[in-house]
Amino acid sequence: QQTEASDAQLVMPVSGSIIRAYAPGRNEGIDIGAPAGAEVRAAEAGTVAAVTTNTEGVQIVVIKHAGDLLTVYT
Repeated sequence: QQTEASDAQLVMPVSGSIIRAYAPGRNEGIDIGAPAGAEVRAAEAGTVAAVTTNTEGVQIVVIKHAGDLLTVYT
């Protein structure tokens, strides 16, 4: 389902290169390569919606922003 365009401007949450681009059906976001221990910030103001781990034990943080936009950090 398509959503309306937004005027929101997200910032890069970490300094690094995009190592995998957005590709509908294959990658629903972008993957950014950064060194271990790099400081990560939310792409926009929001609240923590979830903190969990995936099946490989990697920690995941989900931030909920205005307009029900979710960003995911691993």
